[in-house]
Amino acid sequence: MLLTISFAGCDWFNGVENNSGNDNSSNNTIVADLIGTVVDNATLEPVAGAKVTINPGNLIAYSNKEGYYEFLDLKIGKYTVSASADYYSNLEGSIELPKEGLELTIYMERSVVEDYSSAIIQSCDNNLKADIVSCRRSGNKVVFQFMLTNTGLGDINDFRIEGNSGSTTIIFDDLGNSYIHQQITLGSQTSYSGYTLVSSPLLEYVPCKGSVVVTDVPSQAETLTVKLQVYAYNASVLQQRDYITFKNIPIY
Repeated sequence: MLLTISFAGCDWFNGVENNSGNDNSSNNTIVADLIGTVVDNATLEPVAGAKVTINPGNLIAYSNKEGYYEFLDLKIGKYTVSASADYYSNLEGSIELPKEGLELTIYMERSVVEDYSSAIIQSCDNNLKADIVSCRRSGNKVVFQFMLTNTGLGDINDFRIEGNSGSTTIIFDDLGNSYIHQQITLGSQTSYSGYTLVSSPLLEYVPCKGSVVVTDVPSQAETLTVKLQVYAYNASVLQQRDYITFKNIPIY
């Protein structure tokens, strides 16, 4: 499917003028830069390792871990841009490269049906529901997203997840690799080092989203197990200390 795009963008591509392009004349040829990022259209997470091809010229660039790609010193004019990546549908569209250069964000849609029914979830309490939202790979990074719902514990004003510094929250894959000091998020709080805890109110029947970002995951790893050490406090009094375990989560 060929998409004609403008600076206003569309569902898959969003082109924006910038001032990073060159206006160099060599043999009466004006050149400019095409730069941008490749992202997941649902999560807006960068897609690493995506193959971006432009024609004419059959020039190829691969997005880095931030999703960034670039083509420098292109002749201004019309190009066809295509993008492909593992687990995503191929995209193709047309652009007009101006002399000012162009910054182009490519939004990719996942083509793989994600099925997490084979994973085993063990909650610390029958009244605390834990669900898998997604577990997705981007290059050597895996982002695991989950949802916690308090279904009968009363309002918890301070629910905590301990950082995974090695002795509390535990993360490992099916190859036997363990991961420490990884990024953990609960509600609006994020621990980027894995050393500190994250906390959020856990009100009855109000879902609370969380995530674990794991880096340097080998491509051969197929599943992830995340054992979260959690604490529940009310009025600064510890009500519960236990684990929520997501075992053998398929990585997509």
